[in-house]
Amino acid sequence: MKKLAYSLIILIFTLFPGCGGDEGTETIAPGKANLLFPVNNTECNEGNVLSDTHSEVLFEWTAPVGADSFTLKVTNTDAGTTQTINTKLTEIPVRIQRRAQFSWLVISRNTNNAQATESNTWRFYNAGPAEINHVPYPAELVAPAMDSRVKEGNITLEWKSSDKDGDIASHEIMMGTSNPPTTLVGSSSSNTFQPTVLKNQTYYWKVISIDLAGNRSTSPVFKFHVDPADGSASAENLIKDSEMNDNGSWNYKQLWTGDDNNVEHGFENGAFKFKSVDGVTHSNAVLWQEVYVEVGKTYNFKARVKSEGTTNSWLEVYFGKQDVASAGDDYTEGGAEIFIKSFGDGENCGIDAFDGDILDVASGGCPLPADSLLDSDGNVIFSAEDLTSNGTIIVLFKAGNWDGNFGTGIFLDDVILKEVE
Repeated sequence: MKKLAYSLIILIFTLFPGCGGDEGTETIAPGKANLLFPVNNTECNEGNVLSDTHSEVLFEWTAPVGADSFTLKVTNTDAGTTQTINTKLTEIPVRIQRRAQFSWLVISRNTNNAQATESNTWRFYNAGPAEINHVPYPAELVAPAMDSRVKEGNITLEWKSSDKDGDIASHEIMMGTSNPPTTLVGSSSSNTFQPTVLKNQTYYWKVISIDLAGNRSTSPVFKFHVDPADGSASAENLIKDSEMNDNGSWNYKQLWTGDDNNVEHGFENGAFKFKSVDGVTHSNAVLWQEVYVEVGKTYNFKARVKSEGTTNSWLEVYFGKQDVASAGDDYTEGGAEIFIKSFGDGENCGIDAFDGDILDVASGGCPLPADSLLDSDGNVIFSAEDLTSNGTIIVLFKAGNWDGNFGTGIFLDDVILKEVE
């Protein structure tokens, strides 16, 4: 009898399963997938490299509650293209481009529910092969030609630049009247630049080439000269730093350099002083600068010299063309144009103490040499044979003493070389 009762109960539950009738089982929307790899906002260096252009990257995420399938979307944001992959797995390898930006997301799905849940969007950069960026080649001069002459005003500097990577971004132009130039006068993304230059000046310039990676290269120093305005005669002094203010225009070299030839030559109170160290009785040194002149034109030379008394010393002036750096222990090229000496034994010009124009001082006892280019008024005309290959004359002062001394010193100031109008 008990078995019959249980059977009736089972039959009742079978025929009437419960509340809700025959509506079926209800499911909820799947949760949001939690993204794992590639990590957000990083450079992805992992994966299987397929070629220089593509790699295979494993995308990973965790399965949320209620999800039994997924849609992976991987977008190349550089190209604007998207790969869509349907899967039941939570990790899947995808072939993507190297050296490109990407975004990706996962859509969670449930086969019993039409609703889908989208994850957050992550972004990453898929790295490519290691890149080597080369330094640009130093710029090459085009114009003005080295040591050429130009007219004052606006001119065009032009150069050639190249880079193995082809990524030169800009050029910085350094220019000035001293060598090397240290003033940044402008920049250019092309191979030209137009500065303004002044007459009767020598300009030095160089170009710094800069690529996109910030690599820099510096050209050699280029040089050009600016003519007087309209080619007319100029009354301006061609000697730079004629006031002896030590602005870098003058060059100095001690010719005798032994331990017993020490000197105290140098700029002092707006003049250049030739003076040996106390007790030194033998010395020889030169002070010079290179000046651009024109063949056939007349120039006038002046300089102020002063000494309070010397013995067995000399001061000489040259308009030479020999390279001073290779002159050895003496300098004789071009001949001495002016002598001031205080030697005995037939060489004494009778000048121990003096103060005045160098020609006036020399005329007091040291006549101009017969082969001097100067006349008694200090005028000089240069021929092509007198000039260096650069079209210059080297204006040089040489001073020394032999078994004597400079006393308080021989002072040089107010050096002038002007074209005669």
